[in-house]
Parts: sequence; C-alpha cells; structure tokens
Amino acid sequence: MFSLFRPLCCYLKIRKKENDPHVYVLITITIISTYFCDIVPYESCYNKKTTTDLSMKGENDIEQVIQHSWDLSESQAIILQKELALKVMKEDQLNQVNYIAGVDVAYSKNSDRLVAAVVILDAVTLKQVESTVVEGRSSFPYIPGLFSFRELPSVIKAFSKISITPDLIVCDGQGVAHPRRFGLASHLGVLFNIPTIGCGKTKLIGDSEEPGQKRGEYATLIDQSDKVGIVLRTQDHIKPIYVSVGHRISLPTACNGFYG
Repeated sequence: MFSLFRPLCCYLKIRKKENDPHVYVLITITIISTYFCDIVPYESCYNKKTTTDLSMKGENDIEQVIQHSWDLSESQAIILQKELALKVMKEDQLNQVNYIAGVDVAYSKNSDRLVAAVVILDAVTLKQVESTVVEGRSSFPYIPGLFSFRELPSVIKAFSKISITPDLIVCDGQGVAHPRRFGLASHLGVLFNIPTIGCGKTKLIGDSEEPGQKRGEYATLIDQSDKVGIVLRTQDHIKPIYVSVGHRISLPTACNGFYG
C-alpha cells in the first residue's frame, strides 16, 4: 500500500559545516526508504530544490488538537505519556495518502542546539514538494523514553512553516515500541491527530529473533506478550530498523509500507 518512501533526505539540501547538526538530519529517513521501489542514487537527488511556492509557507491545515506544557519534570512527563498513550489508535484511520512527511531531529555535539527537519513527498510521483529546517535548543534533559519532550517543540515549529498538510508522517523514533507505548511517533500523531509510523535505528524495548540477512526479511518485536513492532532488514547484511505503529494506523499496514 505504501511502497512510496524513496530517500526523503536526498531532497533536502543541507550545507555541511564542521560540528553542524544539519549534517545528521534525516539520516534515518534515508535508511527506512532504501527498501522501497528502485532507489534513486543519492547524488542524483541531493541537489533537488524545494518546489513549493514560498509565499504559501505556514498556510497549512495542520492543527495541534491537543496542547500541553513542555516545561515538565521527568515524573510529570511520564505521567503525561501514560495519559496520552490511551489516545493512541492502532487501527487504520487513513484517508487517501497524497503527501508523506519524513521527520528527523539532530543535535550539535558541542552545545544544546538541535535541528528539526520536515520533508514532504508527493505520494504518487515520489518527488519532493516541500522541506523546512528549524533550529532550536533542547531544554528537556536527555532521558531514554522521553526524547519526544526534547524534540517535538522544534518539530512542531517546523510543521508550522510548511504549506502542505501530510496524510502520513514517518518519524525517526519509536511509536508504541516504547515502555509506555508512547514514543515520539505516537506523541506527534496524537498531538496532530495525523497517522504516523515510528521507525527507530535502535531498540528501546522488546525481544525478537534476528531477522534474516536478506533485504526485506523481518522478525516480530514482542514486549510483555504484546506485538509492538517488527525488526526489518532494509538492505542485505545491514543493521535492521525497528518499525512500529505511531497513531491511526495498524501494524500490518505500517509494515506493508516497508516490505509490501
């Protein structure tokens, strides 16, 4: 259904500077996309430019349907996660998918500066139609399982600057493959009430068999008897990624986008 994800980050031209976190933005989006279709060589799409009319910037229909404070302690953040996790929908509630967003956040190695990036692709042509980068600073401490409280304020700002409302968002981060079933992908999906898929480079929770070494082979990720995601090999003999439901999508449909 969603064999659509060519390398989103290739469409976002980022000037490389020493110790510049822009360099690392959307690495995961490249990884998750390399499984689909006939992959466009990185060099052939790196220099593509955003085609969206800049006069339309910020005029999208994205509405943050749930508001909450970001100035929280660790314990308050955990409580909020547990409350919002009850709002996650694990069934398909997608409309026609015309636009897909890729979301990633990168950090500076020498400061608290971070960069959030959003790239939008046309789901039919697989061409970039818009991209934006927002710089910010992380105010929440680095605590595993609570990354969304560090990253989402800047991600939300990035979405406010785009003109196209995506029908599906793929996040560099976990969805329900999370101790409280509420990772970054689920958090973003619930706040915007938009279907989201989580895709992590590393495992946060759960156990699985090692997937086969061939591209497209996968294993089920289980946590406390719950099927929380899949472990997917996107290329032969490459470290697998962890795909899970974010919001308003079922695991079979989310997984179908990666090996369907």
